[in-house]
Order: sequence, then structure tokens, then C-alpha cells
Amino acid sequence: PLVSSIFVLYLLSTEHHFVPGGETTNPCCSFPCRNRGVCTEYEHGRYECDCTYTGYHGKNCTIPELRTAIVRMLKPSPDTVHWILTNFPAVWDVVNSISFLRDAIMRYVLVSRSDLIDSPPTYNSVYGYKSWEAYSNLSYFTRILPPVPRDCPTPLGVAGSRPSIALWRI
Repeated sequence: PLVSSIFVLYLLSTEHHFVPGGETTNPCCSFPCRNRGVCTEYEHGRYECDCTYTGYHGKNCTIPELRTAIVRMLKPSPDTVHWILTNFPAVWDVVNSISFLRDAIMRYVLVSRSDLIDSPPTYNSVYGYKSWEAYSNLSYFTRILPPVPRDCPTPLGVAGSRPSIALWRI
């Protein structure tokens, strides 16, 4: 029992990712990067998250930078914004009578609510990852899901059913 416990702890402490067949797979197949970070395998079994322009840093892009932390702390939740917008009719009568104030508030509402709709980043179709062309908006392609490395055991990374060989030939 002690030896098996030590072996299990060893397996949990290593950075290798195992799949049901027993083979080691690309660690990027499990999508470890968060907040739109891009995973790159740089050595067998090791990965690095590129957190450039995401507002986060750290091994998996989970630690907010100072500006991101302040914005997250000060920005009201969508429920709070909705409550303010749908209540206080006397205040809105005054706001609607002052055109520049009305326009500024409407601009804020449209911009803040547009963040609720996911706008996926573009990517270069030649490669499976985001590139400078995509960041500069020079690419016409986009995707909602992050790119899946080619050597993953299933089409969805490490989860999902394995396709038959006939599907790969199509």
C-alpha cells in the first residue's frame, strides 16, 4: 500500500499527461491555458502558455495583471448594470433631456453589453495557432474553440470518443 501510494503521488507530481491507452500525450491537449492564452509544447511533456495581450500572466495565464485586477474589481456586474438601467425613471427623464449625457451613457451601455457576446480572435489558417497577422486583424479566419494540437488522441483533445480510421481518411 505504501509503495502504491508513493507511485500515485509520483504520477500526480509529474507533468506527463496519460490517456486511457497508456501512451503519453501532448500536454496542450488538455487546454491548460486560461483567459485566451495559447499553449505551445516546447519539450516532450512540457508546455508554455503565451499570455501576450490577455491581461494575465503565470504558468496557465490565471494571474491578473494590475490593470486587469483593478478593472475586474471596479467594473459592475451585468446584473448591476441591468438593474440601474431598468430602474429610476425620474433620473432617466433628466438624462434623456440632455443629449450629450444621453449619448455618452448609450455608448457605455452598447460597449459594456458587447463584451457579453464572445468575439473570437482570428487566426492564420496555415498554422494551428494565433499569429501576428491574426492579432493585427489581417486574417479573414476565426474560430471559437482553441486550436487542438495534431497529435492529440481525440478530436477534442483528451476528452471525447476516438474516431474510426475511416473518419480520418475522409
